[in-house]
Amino acid sequence: FVAFTKDKQLPVDGWKSLLTYSVDYLRGTLVVEKNLIEVTNATPVDALEQAFRRLDIGRTDVVVDGRFSGQIIAQKLGLKGMFFESPLISMPGYHYINMKNKKMVEPLTNILQKMKAEGRVQEIKEQVAREFLNGQTEKQ
Repeated sequence: FVAFTKDKQLPVDGWKSLLTYSVDYLRGTLVVEKNLIEVTNATPVDALEQAFRRLDIGRTDVVVDGRFSGQIIAQKLGLKGMFFESPLISMPGYHYINMKNKKMVEPLTNILQKMKAEGRVQEIKEQVAREFLNGQTEKQ
């Protein structure tokens, strides 16, 4: 997760540095909610597009989101001048399957493990990153 801002000079250095700013984040992102507990002006939003529009018009100072997904949303909305700082936190992502689909866990796990062992997961990540970066206009 990173802090997106419109002000490149905004000093973001860890969660504590966000205490004096207004911060938007996606509702239900527990790791973000936990780390923003002391930020009195933190606003959960239902859609990241909403947060980035608020940032663009000056209604909030910071949007906290994943670097890659935040860049995609900013690009999709045609927003210019979005900057991000070093990660606030880095962690692996996990996907969840609804209990009604629990019979899919074992076959899906086997397929994903095979894809990872064959290097296909990394290939897909690199392909998506290349495609995104080739179309990107704003960079850090």
